[in-house]
Amino acid sequence: MKDKKQPKEKLKSQSSEEILRQLAEKYELLAENTLDLIFQTTKTGKFTYISSACERISAYKPEEMIGKRFTEFVPKKEWPRYFGILKATLSGKEIGSFETHVVHKDGHLVPVEFNGKLVKSGKDVFIQGVMKDITERKKAEDALQKAYDGLEKQVKERTAELSKTNKMLRETGERYRLITENTSDLIYLTTFTLNPTYTYISPSIVRMTGYKPEDIIGKPCFDFVHPDDKDVLLPILKKYVIAKGKKLFTGKNSDVSETIELRARDKSGNWHYLESTVDIVGNELLIVSKDFTERRMIEENYKILFNSSPDAIMLLAEDGEILNVNLPMTESLGISIKELVGKNIHNILPKDVGKKRTLAGRKALETGEIQENEDERDERYFHNSFVPILTSDGKKGVQVIARDITERKNMEEKISKLNECFLSLGSDARKNIEIIANAAGKILGGACLLYNRLEKERGLLCTWGIWNEPEGYKSEGDPEGHICYDVIRGNKDGVVIIEDLSGTKYEKIDPNVKKYKLKSYLGYPIRLKGKAVGSFCLCDVKKRKFTQDEIKIMSMLAQAVANEEERKLAQDELQKAHDELEKRVKERTAELSRTNEVLQIEITEHNKAEEEVKRAKDYLGNVIDSASEFMLVVDMNYKVSTWNKTAEHLTGYKKREVLRRSINSLDVFLNSKDLQDDIKNIQNGVKIPFNELMLRSKTGAKKLVRASGSIVMERSANQTGVLFVGKEITQDSEMRGKLLQGNSYLITDKSNTSALNLLVDLSVSGSDGLFITRGNPDIIQSMFQAVDAKVIMFSRDRYKGFENVFSLDEVTAKIKEFVSKKSKPVVLIDRVDYLLTNFSFDAFARSLYEINNIISMHNAILLMRVNSDILNANQLAFIEEELKPLPSQRIGAVELDDQLYGVLTFIDKQNKNNVLVSFKKISQEFSISKVTTAKRLNMLDDRGLIFIKKQGKSKTVHISDKGKLLLSGREVV
Repeated sequence: MKDKKQPKEKLKSQSSEEILRQLAEKYELLAENTLDLIFQTTKTGKFTYISSACERISAYKPEEMIGKRFTEFVPKKEWPRYFGILKATLSGKEIGSFETHVVHKDGHLVPVEFNGKLVKSGKDVFIQGVMKDITERKKAEDALQKAYDGLEKQVKERTAELSKTNKMLRETGERYRLITENTSDLIYLTTFTLNPTYTYISPSIVRMTGYKPEDIIGKPCFDFVHPDDKDVLLPILKKYVIAKGKKLFTGKNSDVSETIELRARDKSGNWHYLESTVDIVGNELLIVSKDFTERRMIEENYKILFNSSPDAIMLLAEDGEILNVNLPMTESLGISIKELVGKNIHNILPKDVGKKRTLAGRKALETGEIQENEDERDERYFHNSFVPILTSDGKKGVQVIARDITERKNMEEKISKLNECFLSLGSDARKNIEIIANAAGKILGGACLLYNRLEKERGLLCTWGIWNEPEGYKSEGDPEGHICYDVIRGNKDGVVIIEDLSGTKYEKIDPNVKKYKLKSYLGYPIRLKGKAVGSFCLCDVKKRKFTQDEIKIMSMLAQAVANEEERKLAQDELQKAHDELEKRVKERTAELSRTNEVLQIEITEHNKAEEEVKRAKDYLGNVIDSASEFMLVVDMNYKVSTWNKTAEHLTGYKKREVLRRSINSLDVFLNSKDLQDDIKNIQNGVKIPFNELMLRSKTGAKKLVRASGSIVMERSANQTGVLFVGKEITQDSEMRGKLLQGNSYLITDKSNTSALNLLVDLSVSGSDGLFITRGNPDIIQSMFQAVDAKVIMFSRDRYKGFENVFSLDEVTAKIKEFVSKKSKPVVLIDRVDYLLTNFSFDAFARSLYEINNIISMHNAILLMRVNSDILNANQLAFIEEELKPLPSQRIGAVELDDQLYGVLTFIDKQNKNNVLVSFKKISQEFSISKVTTAKRLNMLDDRGLIFIKKQGKSKTVHISDKGKLLLSGREVV
């Protein structure tokens, strides 16, 4: 009986002050451990208490706010809302969770979420609430950790203060309840044992895990902890039990507080990562946990991406210290992770490379924007991205992503050499083959590159072109045993690759393999009229794994050799026909010489006429077949009557497959209906500057040919068909790109000449043009004499013959009206400075957004010409962000649009053929007006690409050395 009464007597002996003190300890520990702000105000809104979290949210300390009204810390415009809430609270209503703002000490507004209620304590009436800073939800982990580190000291100081009065102790219980019910952290109490059970858990458990408090209380903690994390929790519990035991024996408190990370299971079986602070409160453990699962998953995903990226990645501190690197970076530098981490980047990279990367990293940190550059190290090229980041300790840093672009650089160099090779080809097929073989060797390397040709008449394998000819090499010989002979005899399409000749039959039977100790072979059969006649091959003295790029380059050059074989065959057949014709003429002349003089004269004249007709016909046929241009004749019934060799090579369709067949029945014509319409227009006298023929080759590849069309007439002036002559522009079209409908483009140029020329050319091509500008009406009118384009002037006053607009709304309305009525609308806005002078840039920006939407909605094209000198960097950056760059020809430091590039190419071609080029000839060639011709030539002359000679009243145009250099070394961007 004494044992049962003893606890009650002990309980009675405890003073109410001790109970309140322990309660105060619990409250204060909770108040100062939670990240939420706890406050208390009078009925009039004066702060009587506020937790230290106020300083984190607003930079004000508690002592700066206590005794002051809340209106000093909230924006004035929200006072009515606060007073309404205060009034409702005083009437007894509980404040629901709502969002508002408080004023930071530096003046900016901080968005917060809070709730509260009216509390009565005796005669005292006050308002208590909890406030949460919601702007830092994703970045709070670092700040929270620092806040928790200082909590122990704050708890002791605040506990000493709270123990002074019973009134403050009574308030503690209510504050404790408010905290546990409203905080977003998980707060729970457990028994003080090595197998603790839950004695209390806050309502936030529902939101975090799906469990209700009653589902958890009374159950062992380890039932919800990940098995692997029990080993983390048990040593902490043992440490706490030891600390508790010391207190029993010595009577002294042990300051034990731990922060741990562990995983807890939710109701669905998923594991959450929790960061928990554990403290002793009386005979229980108080644990405050924060869910950082999302942060951990982000860290894990980043770690996976970091380690699995094929690019080399390095994390740098602000001072250049290396914090971490991935495996590709260590392989690139040839230094282990252990040796790199902690070192400074200046001591790792070559001085020039390190300096360049350091400057880019500093700029990224200063601007907060990603910086990029390229550099070279150990004969390797790298494209580097410098991304500003925050390191794990909250400091600024830079993530450097280095991508090895050596292969791309090498390929660019190879393409340049290919281009140079093709441009140097002339009319001599044998010489061209030598040029191609020499270029292939320089591009691909190896021991030797050659073209072997099987000459059946002599029974020899002959070398027609060779690069890096080895000493003692025989250019003619018995074909038996040679790899090239097997490639030719196989008579198959496709590449032949032998990466290791060791152990193959060729190591024994091919004389060159044995003589020069060749180890690898890459060859293409060269076909002529469907049969293999030669082998274009690369040999090396080492085992070599040929890349796809090398195979592709060999394929291109092999096709070039095949083209030269076709050219040579055509030249030989032409010469043979000529020789045969001469022989027949001699024989016929000898026969006619035996007749009388009168008949001889008549027959001679007759034969000459027949000879001329036949020669002309043969010559015309040879010219058509040997021409490098695509030639097609469609008769009055839309059937193909002429199909030259270039057309065969381009599409793979032979003459016999297309002649006398309707264009509508042939798969080669993708746009036969459009072609038929163009033929009708040409027959009816409608001038069409050019036609774009869409063809499909036998292999299914699409080919684009730009051709001019003209009527084919008989002597009787009757139309017999339409002739199309042009060239393939597939590659040019793909490389240059084109203006896409529904898009807006920016033209940065001090002069509007190029923009006007582009609008004129688009109008000539069938687009409906609208030009909005401010300038001389007479000059503008002269620019559009050849096309039907609408002009609107920027002006308050109306010019004669022109519409005018002034406000941004008028500009937008005119554009909308125009594009909604046209099928292929193109709008050019010039003189943007007029709008920026009369209206603010923000107003202009809003109008540009609206105009862009109109352009996209009506599938139109917008061109905007801007002089970058009149804009600041931010304004120009905005416009560049909203509008796309204009596709163009960039060659070296000179930028040419498609029209100027075409004119310069035409002048060069005519000059090479010793043909004088006049202004009129250019005007006729490109179907443009005299004014447009003069303007384009002046633009080329200003760039030093041409020069103009005057001979009396006539002018002739000639390409300059700079223009030739530009064409031979152009790079299409």
